[in-house]
Amino acid sequence: MQVDRDANAKIEGHPAVTVGVVTYPARADAFAKLLHFLANCAEQYPAPVSLRIGNNGGPGAGSEAVKRIVLDSKIANMVDWQVLDSPDNNIAVGRNLVIDSTSTRYLAFIDDDEYPQQQWLAALVRGLKEFGCNVVAGPIIPVFEPGTPSWVQTLDLHNSKGKTTGDYLGIVSSGNFLIDLDKAKGFRFDPRYGKSGGSDTELFMRMGAEGCTIRWVADAIVDEDVPLKRSSSRYMIKRYTTQGATYRKILMERSKGRLTSLRFGISSLRKLLLAALIAPPLVVIGHPRAGHWVKTACFNFGIVFRLSGTPLYR
Repeated sequence: MQVDRDANAKIEGHPAVTVGVVTYPARADAFAKLLHFLANCAEQYPAPVSLRIGNNGGPGAGSEAVKRIVLDSKIANMVDWQVLDSPDNNIAVGRNLVIDSTSTRYLAFIDDDEYPQQQWLAALVRGLKEFGCNVVAGPIIPVFEPGTPSWVQTLDLHNSKGKTTGDYLGIVSSGNFLIDLDKAKGFRFDPRYGKSGGSDTELFMRMGAEGCTIRWVADAIVDEDVPLKRSSSRYMIKRYTTQGATYRKILMERSKGRLTSLRFGISSLRKLLLAALIAPPLVVIGHPRAGHWVKTACFNFGIVFRLSGTPLYR
C-alpha cells in the first residue's frame, strides 16, 4: 500500500514518514540487526512508516536475498516496504532510487550498518517540525570491538561531538538525517561520488549554497557497529586521507576556478604540519584528543597529496 504524499496521515501531529536504506546481501547480518531496531522505532511512532530499500547487490539473487531478510523480520508486517534494484553498485544511485520511490513528504536515511535508538524517528520528526528547516540530523555513535587501537576509539568518526539541539550545520553524514522533500526540490545525490565517497558532503554543500538549512537534533541517536577490519590504524588512515582528497575535489569543482590549488594547498599543508607534530605524542600517551589530531593530519595529507598530482593509493 502506497502512502499519498498530498494527504499524509497525521496522528497526534505526527506525519507519515519513509525510512530509506541502501544495502546488499553481503551485509546481511548488519541489515537484519538494523531491521530489528527499526521495528522498535516504527512501533513507537504513532503514524504510518514506510520502508524503501535500495538493493546495491544487483538484481536476481541479490534482490531475493534482501527481500528474504525483510520477510524474516517483524517489520515486514508493520510497514509498507519495497526493495528497489539498483542498476549500478553505486551508493548515490541507490539513494536516489529511494528518493524517487518515496511518496511521503518526510524521508529519513540510515545506513545498513547502523541501528537506531527507539526514539530516533520521533526525535527527527519533532526537530524538523520545531525548527521548520529543510533537514535535521542526529548523532552516529560508533561501537568499537575489543582490540580496536586506543587512538581509533577516541575518534569522533561522524563529527557528532560538541553539538547541541538546534545548532546550524553545514554538512552532515547521510547515515542519520531527515529531509522535508517539499522544501528541498530536486534533492539528489551525485553519482560521480557514489563509489569514491563524498556524495553526502557534495549534496549538503550544494543544498547550503541554495539556501537550505540543516539543524541538529541531539537525541535522534543511532549506533554504528565498527568491526575490527574497519577500525585498524591502516584503515582509518586511508579513510581520512581519501576523505581529504575527495573534499578537495568537491571544493575545487564548486569554486569554478575561484579557489586556486596553490592557495588551498598551502592552507592544508600548514594544518598537516601542525597536526603531524601534535598527533604522534598524543597517540603514544593515549590522550583522548589523539584521534582528532591523527584525523586532521590524514585529512589534510589527502588534500596536499592529491594536489601534487600523485595517485593517493596504488
